[in-house]
Amino acid sequence: MPTVTVMSSLPPLPADQVVTASDFVRHFGLWQERATRTPLYILQRGRPRFVLISIETMNALCAPQASQAFGNASPNTPLDVAVLLDNVRDLILIADSEGAIVACSRTARAHFGRIVALGAPIDAITPPPSRALLVESVSRVAASGIGEQMKAPSAAREGRILALNIEPVGDGVGVFAEDITP
Repeated sequence: MPTVTVMSSLPPLPADQVVTASDFVRHFGLWQERATRTPLYILQRGRPRFVLISIETMNALCAPQASQAFGNASPNTPLDVAVLLDNVRDLILIADSEGAIVACSRTARAHFGRIVALGAPIDAITPPPSRALLVESVSRVAASGIGEQMKAPSAAREGRILALNIEPVGDGVGVFAEDITP
């Protein structure tokens, strides 16, 4: 297949992927069809100026990238959020709308241990008598978008009391915990 060298940082492109702006306008239907299969580079004054791609390709390019966060966040958590969570001293847990943990800070993992494994229920951070209250609060915050606060004992450390701030985060909630034991 013949290639076209264009004056830019692009490598030589197949001739069927390059079109001048004027030819693009004159034969829009032809080039539109080609763009559904492969990106189409539109030249203006001999230089690539635009790229025409299918909506499917555009959606794939714009989709959030999967996390590479070393096991502390689900694949749907952006990497920068996971890095941020690991560099704060607060006990932070992020749960989806169903109450399953999707990310947590290093400090939360140190405090709660295996209790805060990815996919675990957020209410596991409190012992059984307090779990129902936490589930209700998480559900209300996820539904209303209005944060709530509560105090509850820690399931991981006997005798420790936590102040929990439950805030809306995306489609789920963030639980910001602080050990307030006197």
